[in-house]
Amino acid sequence: MILLVSPEKPDNLYMKDPSALLTETDNATFICEGNVGKPKGKLIWRIKRREDNVPEVNTNMQTNYTKKKESCSYLGISSFTITLTDKDNQAVLSCAQESLVNNNAMFKFSQPINVLFRVRTPSIMKYPNISTYSEEIEIIILTCTSQGNPQPTYNWYFNETLIQVGSVLDIRNDRGREGGLFICTASNSYSGTTFVASNSVDIQIIMTSIIGAICGILAVIIVIFVIWNVYTHKCCRKSKNNNSTEPNNQEMNVYNIIEETEYERTGQPYTHLYNEISKTEKCTGKQSQSTEGQQEQ
Repeated sequence: MILLVSPEKPDNLYMKDPSALLTETDNATFICEGNVGKPKGKLIWRIKRREDNVPEVNTNMQTNYTKKKESCSYLGISSFTITLTDKDNQAVLSCAQESLVNNNAMFKFSQPINVLFRVRTPSIMKYPNISTYSEEIEIIILTCTSQGNPQPTYNWYFNETLIQVGSVLDIRNDRGREGGLFICTASNSYSGTTFVASNSVDIQIIMTSIIGAICGILAVIIVIFVIWNVYTHKCCRKSKNNNSTEPNNQEMNVYNIIEETEYERTGQPYTHLYNEISKTEKCTGKQSQSTEGQQEQ
């Protein structure tokens, strides 16, 4: 006849070096002890991280046994060693005898693991979340968040000057705000070392009053240009018309001068003078002919 002994909830679950300061990349070993019954059963491990919906089960850890004389059952001891990351911070380990894994009440749970890790690159959220802002917006809210253990502290800088301590920065109209590059630094420290990470956001604030003035000046310049262009075009057309009529005007002016000279002459009429010139030319012609005849003789 075989005596059967039911397993029980484990008695202990503890870290091997409870005083150790755990940081990322460290190895941590946990021990689980309990009555595993008879016939002896195996201890199963689970780890539940904060982002996990269900715990991760590990069945590969070895269980060592010690027979309990008073109950004829076995005491099981199993160890579980993990290399820590930032995701293991606040994780909870649990263990149970394999035949009891479907009963969550039969698991023994550890305290949350405190894993120290350096601050990560922060993220910056904008409200309102738009690419450019007009000066009419009363307030712009920048929120800086980061991961780290210990919890990070935050500083805001503008033009290399510290302007705000804390994760939230309000950029208000009543502070004579201006656009530019806003830098958030997040920092934490442990084991005598300080870690710093930063991120930045470029806030573009459009001054609508200045834009209105610039638009007005541009409009005036355009109007002046259009008027000047129209005036220049008219002047060119007028100049071309004057050049095309100038020869006719000169001929008419000469004709008028001749007429005025003919009618303003004093003394004998121009026709009488013309007759005299004709007679003189005839006499001169006759004399020339007689002279030529004498020479021939």
